[in-house]
Amino acid sequence: MQKGISGMTSVTFRKKTVEQIIAIAVKANLKGIEWGSDVHVPVGNIDRARQVGEMTRAAGLSVFSYGA
Repeated sequence: MQKGISGMTSVTFRKKTVEQIIAIAVKANLKGIEWGSDVHVPVGNIDRARQVGEMTRAAGLSVFSYGA
C-alpha cells in the first residue's frame, strides 16, 4: 500500500498568521501547505510569496500549491 502525502490549506486558518499555520503543520507532522491568495500570500505580492516560501521550507515543509 502506498502512503499519501499529507498537507493542509492555509485558507482553513484565515485568522491565523503564517507562523502559526506553519507551526500547526509541523506539530501535525504534515509534509506541506497550500498557501491561499486571499490572506496569507496576496496576489501580486512577490516579496511576500518569497518570504512565506522560505519560511515554509525552513520549517522542513513543502509548498504544495498556491490557491486562489
